Amino acid sequence: MKFLKIIVFVLFFSFFSSCTEEEIDAIIDIGEVLSGSTSRSNNNSLYNTGKKGCHVYGKIQFVEYGEDYKVKFVGVLADLEIKYVDLFADSPGEWDIVDYGARYKIKIVDFGQDFTVKEVSIFPGCK
Repeated sequence: MKFLKIIVFVLFFSFFSSCTEEEIDAIIDIGEVLSGSTSRSNNNSLYNTGKKGCHVYGKIQFVEYGEDYKVKFVGVLADLEIKYVDLFADSPGEWDIVDYGARYKIKIVDFGQDFTVKEVSIFPGCK
């Protein structure tokens, strides 16, 4: 495991200046697959706190079908407070909205949600 982290670290920094963000994400995904942990896994997530939706951050695509999660936007008592960012969505609650290459596909619903979210301008994350 430690060896794999070193390889990912070296790959990331040696190619950082010439790689697109999508290529960097692919390198990280390969490392996660090889180590047996994925971002979609609740059990192995770095930021897993046991709360709903905490592990959902990064590149997000809103879809009508084929979703990974159903989400309801609320005004109060949200499971996850989100902030839309353009780059470096690497912490819980930070969502970079994309049209393709998403890590998670989200469907907005009024009922039957997997978790609830609230948009905030500061301090995103699990509450």
